[in-house]
Amino acid sequence: MGKRLMIFIDGSNVFREAIRYFGEDCRIDYCKLIKKLSHNGDFIRAYYYGSKGQRSETFIKALGYKGIKTIIKPLKKRGDKYIEKGVDVALATDLLSFGFVNTYDIAFVVSGDGDLVDVVERVQSLGKIVKVAFFKNSTAEKLKLASDENIYLDDIINDIKQT
Repeated sequence: MGKRLMIFIDGSNVFREAIRYFGEDCRIDYCKLIKKLSHNGDFIRAYYYGSKGQRSETFIKALGYKGIKTIIKPLKKRGDKYIEKGVDVALATDLLSFGFVNTYDIAFVVSGDGDLVDVVERVQSLGKIVKVAFFKNSTAEKLKLASDENIYLDDIINDIKQT
């Protein structure tokens, strides 16, 4: 039996950065991404975190139908614009709580957000392996250093894009 593996995807971050680096037409196929990341482990589950209104309801339902658990937070109004709030906290909470109750051996964090360093290190202190998968130039240096392994989406983009 291989190592039990879970994947935690910061969906808004991935969406924004894929477009930034690969253009408006770049869309990630999350099933392909999950398959690529989980090929060497006993895959348990993937979670997608995002904000209501940033992706269509149809998109969110499609993820659910494919077995990807979705955690969607409402956008919060700040001044004259809406901002994403609570997504990173939800991802961090799940990463830590599933690690604490020993649901996985290896966690993939699909995010480049340096705010996740503390939770990554806490999960590692539980004996878990934490790998980060994100875009080379969008991953916070301190997150790269904290992770057990870095996988750059740039290097596998042709394998994970929607066709």
